[in-house]
Amino acid sequence: MMRRKTVWFLTVCGVLLLLVYLYSFSGLVFATVGANLDGDKLAQLRSEVAELEARYLELSGKITLAAAYELGFSDASGKTAFVAAVNQPRTLTQRPN
Repeated sequence: MMRRKTVWFLTVCGVLLLLVYLYSFSGLVFATVGANLDGDKLAQLRSEVAELEARYLELSGKITLAAAYELGFSDASGKTAFVAAVNQPRTLTQRPN
């Protein structure tokens, strides 16, 4: 009788260990596949960033002051105003230039 209980106990323990092993192994496989997919996505994003940086450098060489004026740029000299806080926390005053 004792031998039969021991055999069943060892069988149940063996099955439980096998299930825990399979669960852990499947988690490892899914994590590895996910890491590979993330790596592929990261490589794609790095490629897109490189393309955008190249485009930025290409366009930044074309910006001149004359082109800025054509697009509506105007100088702000003489139009500045400074604001200072007075001792009261929520009150602002404008200082003359």
